[in-house]
Amino acid sequence: MHKGSIFWGFVLVLLGGLLLAQNMGWIPPTVNVWSIFWSLALVAVGVSLLLRNTRARTTMVKTDTDGAPAMAPAVTHPGDAVRVPLGSARRARVRFYYGAGDLRVDGNAAPDELFSGTFNGGLDHRESQDGDELIADLRVPSGNITLMSPFDDPHSLDWTVGLNPNIPLVLEMEVGASRNLLNLRDLQVKELRLQTGASESQVELPAYAGETRVMLKSGMASVELTIPENVAASIRTRGGLASTEVDTLRFPQVEQNEYRSPDYEMAANRIDLDIETGLGSVRIR
Repeated sequence: MHKGSIFWGFVLVLLGGLLLAQNMGWIPPTVNVWSIFWSLALVAVGVSLLLRNTRARTTMVKTDTDGAPAMAPAVTHPGDAVRVPLGSARRARVRFYYGAGDLRVDGNAAPDELFSGTFNGGLDHRESQDGDELIADLRVPSGNITLMSPFDDPHSLDWTVGLNPNIPLVLEMEVGASRNLLNLRDLQVKELRLQTGASESQVELPAYAGETRVMLKSGMASVELTIPENVAASIRTRGGLASTEVDTLRFPQVEQNEYRSPDYEMAANRIDLDIETGLGSVRIR
């Protein structure tokens, strides 16, 4: 059973027990049950933090897709090392479904891999091939989607993923309450669909991918997009109460909520960027 489930179960049992005891007359009505509850809860949180910082950590050595053991440091956060071969595919579509934690993506996969990385908390992945396109779905295993507690390692669900930099990619990403560090500079991303919840995202867009289509939809989020110096962009924004900041020296405003590089039509590398935001902030530079 996940430690978060145990913790929140304990909290509910404690609160229910105190309320029941007062209703049964075992605790006088003049006693503030909530005061007792919060005092005990704070003690439990403090004890759990002490235990978390002193308990020993062990590592898991998993088997990768080639059947060879994936190397892992002897003492680190538990995690799975996974690599998926590219095979005969010449392009790929990778779909991320990620909840809480830190998600790091870059172009550090080997030439014969679609992706490789470490997946604290495990990885549920499925691959299929349609012609020359390899399609991969990556998600946190359903048993690990739960409330975090003070007993949980703060890095227990972090992912670090390297993608193949040599093939055209379509990336579809649905992320929740997470911190997303996406270094796509060296990747051949032709399309990026990023949908975020209450999160923080830092995205460096491709530098040499030709034309890239980016669709960003964010809720209560902070998003920073970095467009490489050699890349032109056409930017459209719409949303409610979000704060949007665009570097107008590089991307002059041409219409309301629309910005464009002067050389966009002739640029060898360019990004078509569509942004829809709710609350939060978006910065483009």
